[in-house]
Amino acid sequence: MTDKEQAPDKPTPLILTPTGVEATTELSDPRVILEKHGPDRTPLGTDVYYQGDRAASSELTEDGRLASTASSKASPGTGNEGWVVDTLKERLSRDLGPTSLVAGAEDSAGEDRLLRLPNDRVIVVQVITARTNPGHWREAKAQGTATRASAPEEIAHELRDAITRKVGKSTPVDRASMILALDAQFSPEAAYEAVIRAYLLAYGSPESELGFFQVWVVAPTVEACSRLHDAT
Repeated sequence: MTDKEQAPDKPTPLILTPTGVEATTELSDPRVILEKHGPDRTPLGTDVYYQGDRAASSELTEDGRLASTASSKASPGTGNEGWVVDTLKERLSRDLGPTSLVAGAEDSAGEDRLLRLPNDRVIVVQVITARTNPGHWREAKAQGTATRASAPEEIAHELRDAITRKVGKSTPVDRASMILALDAQFSPEAAYEAVIRAYLLAYGSPESELGFFQVWVVAPTVEACSRLHDAT
């Protein structure tokens, strides 16, 4: 096998569409993502494979709960910032127009990344973990895998906890120029529509309530990302 024929070290992320047609994203990382949808585009489950092994999976159960499993390879936190911001950037480019990364983010100032929007405005992106139950991740590390089943309202409450903690560490001026990105790379169920509806019903939009420029739950794929706001 020649150098040109060798398989790449990092597989291209993959989306399995409802028709079985495979489509790749533009991101290049060691994840492969398989999404399963019903005929009405309702998400039925998501599998995230990392370096060849399934790192996380979610599934909508018949009773309306969301079953999720994480392996020891699933690691929420700062290591995912690049994936999260790249995915968000692609989603904003699709929704708003060309969006680009800007150099100069200062971590000491709470700036994980800077993005330039189509109107030339530069916005701070702060990445936090979407699902905040540390016991789940500790169990995955210790046992190899951890499984939990949650109602959408329970996951919405976890999102609320994550968001309010960030409010306590920022000022209204900061939040007005900040996109808060909740990392759901290894907890894709956090971006499901049922969870977003439950959050908005219980707490309202964190953008209008708390003054963030935007708040997103950033799923493993561009299409599955969900913004926490009232669309009306």
